[in-house]
Amino acid sequence: MKRRLVAVAWVASLACAAPAGPRVRFATATTQELEAVAGAEAVWYELREGDEFPLTFLLGGVVTGGAEAIRLRATRSFWVVVRRSAPARLSFDGTTLHDATLGEALLRLGPGADGRPEALLLLVVGLPGEREGALRELAPAAE
Repeated sequence: MKRRLVAVAWVASLACAAPAGPRVRFATATTQELEAVAGAEAVWYELREGDEFPLTFLLGGVVTGGAEAIRLRATRSFWVVVRRSAPARLSFDGTTLHDATLGEALLRLGPGADGRPEALLLLVVGLPGEREGALRELAPAAE
């Protein structure tokens, strides 16, 4: 029985093992570097604290829309692990993958700064203990 449990634990650890793949510092990568890893099964995109990069936001489903690219700044170092065969995951130590549900969203409807109806979508990404603090910090500004 003990051997069976050890074997099950070993197989489970393999299933959760971080995938091997090229690593690219995203914020400073050249077009050639990004194209070189485009066909890889898994790519580790590194973002270091202070890195700035553009994000284009597109929304689909019951509503559609988009926004021109906005500048984001990493508040801590982390990796986004993009795989062709699975959802993207985050790593905060370069080896351990965390569940893809490392974010929380808050949707508020009400008057905007100009008094007209406005929808606000607040997204917070990080580990659970970090998300609550960020939500408390940002939510009052969203009111």
